[in-house]
Amino acid sequence: MTKALKPLTEVDDGTSVTLHKGDILPIHLHENASTGYRWSVDTFDRSVISAKEDGYDGNALSVGSGGTAKWVLEGIGPGTTPFKLTLSRPWEGDGSVLKRFAITLTIEQ
Repeated sequence: MTKALKPLTEVDDGTSVTLHKGDILPIHLHENASTGYRWSVDTFDRSVISAKEDGYDGNALSVGSGGTAKWVLEGIGPGTTPFKLTLSRPWEGDGSVLKRFAITLTIEQ
């Protein structure tokens, strides 16, 4: 039976999560795109999970105040994989990294 889990946030950095095939795991991380700093996916095993960017919810009341970057992960095959994100200005390279977010996912049948 497929289930949607509670979204992970920055406080979940470094944790391990077990999913079943078909389970949906949202990730919501603070981001201020107006500064050029954006979360981007570093690595994950595509045979274990599917990962899709699911948009950005900005604070419409205050220009430049930031918002929430969202991803949706789905367990697609058995195994274990890290899922890593980096908050940086992509055009500036590794020197612009402000934060990293990493979890370990185990997918069971």
